[in-house]
Amino acid sequence: MPGGVLAAKVGPKRAVLGGLLVLALASFAFAVAGSPAALGVSRFVQGFSSTMTWAGALAWVTIESPRSRRGQTLGIVFGCAVAGAITGPMFGAVARAVSIEASFAVVGAVALALAAAAALYPPARRERVTTGGLTAALRDRAFVGGLWLTMLAGVLLRRARVLAPLALDEEGYGAFAIGAVFVVAGVAQIAIGPLAGRASDRRGRMLPIQIALGCGVLTAALLASSRPLPS
Repeated sequence: MPGGVLAAKVGPKRAVLGGLLVLALASFAFAVAGSPAALGVSRFVQGFSSTMTWAGALAWVTIESPRSRRGQTLGIVFGCAVAGAITGPMFGAVARAVSIEASFAVVGAVALALAAAAALYPPARRERVTTGGLTAALRDRAFVGGLWLTMLAGVLLRRARVLAPLALDEEGYGAFAIGAVFVVAGVAQIAIGPLAGRASDRRGRMLPIQIALGCGVLTAALLASSRPLPS
């Protein structure tokens, strides 16, 4: 929420640029950190930078996208975002094979390059920020429902991101094999995101939500009933 408030006050482009620059600095600090405390502080700063970039980027895309294609555009954004999050284990596998220092230094360099590219784009249109906007939004049942749905998907995804690599490791899978599983899942996310957004634009918002909830229930049931693989 602080990232969203900041994006509303300074504008989406400035929020994205600020978030990317802070991410670059935090990544460089993470690469050279020599103690658990330094790692913790660097990771905290990385998390704060992501809220700035995420809120600013979503606002930027939403404002600039035509309303008739907004769902498809946001589907592409979320597909890329989720794919990037899921491919984290593969990044970890590369970091283990190369070095953590070099890997996070590359992340910092990429963040600087993205900030330079974003700086070339014209700023998004500014929207008028009202004092009671957040309060009014929290009174809107559709808005609150959207928050719950977003949180539900995030809970399921984050649990899978943490527990799936651990389960695969217990079954004897190596770092690259675990990363490959998540890369395949990320590619599927990239493909499904735009299709879900297009369906949202053409058939309304409820149909993709209902399909996603059904898939979520099925996935959770399969995970809950899964058993260790035979050795």
